[in-house]
Amino acid sequence: MKALKVVSLAMVCMAMVLVSCSGDDGEQGPQGVAGVDGKDGADGVDGNANVFSVDFDLSSFEGNTFEFDMPVASEEIFNYAFFYYVKDNIIGNWYSVPGQLGLEGSYTSLSINEASALGYIYFFWNDNTPFDITAGQLSFFRIVGVEIGTLANKNGNADIMAELKSAGVDTSDYHAVAAYFGLE
Repeated sequence: MKALKVVSLAMVCMAMVLVSCSGDDGEQGPQGVAGVDGKDGADGVDGNANVFSVDFDLSSFEGNTFEFDMPVASEEIFNYAFFYYVKDNIIGNWYSVPGQLGLEGSYTSLSINEASALGYIYFFWNDNTPFDITAGQLSFFRIVGVEIGTLANKNGNADIMAELKSAGVDTSDYHAVAAYFGLE
C-alpha cells in the first residue's frame, strides 16, 4: 500500500510538470488597478475669471471714427467697468482712450450707445477738427472688461477705480492694468 501511494504521488507530480509547461505565451491580461497618486501640490494663484480683454484689428483702419461692438450684450454693460486702449503701430505704445495719441496735438474720445451696445472712437486734433488715421498707423484697439460683481452697488465702477488707485495702478497705462489683472 505504501508503494502504491508513492507511485501515485510520483505520477501526480509528473503530470503536473508535464501540464504546466506550455510553448506559447497567452494574451496580455487586463490592466491592473491604478496606483495611489502622489501628494497634492500647492494651490495656484487665483485667476481672474471676471476680467477679460478683446482686441480689434486697426491695421487697415482709415478715417476719423471707428465703430465697434461692445464685447457684452447691452443689458450687461452696467455689470462691467471697461478700460479702452489703442496701440500705435509705428513705435508700439499703448494709449488710453479717451486721451492723447502719440502724435502731438491728436486725441481720442469715446462714445458708447448702451441700447445697441455699439461704441465709437473719434480721432481729432486739439482744435476739435477731425484727425484722419491712415492704414498702418494703429495696430489694435483693446477693451479690458472687469466684472463689477453682484455685491457692488450702483457705483461699482467707482469702487474698481478706487481699488486700482489704492493699489497704485495708473489706468491710463495699459501695461499697469494688464499686470494688475494678470492679463499679460
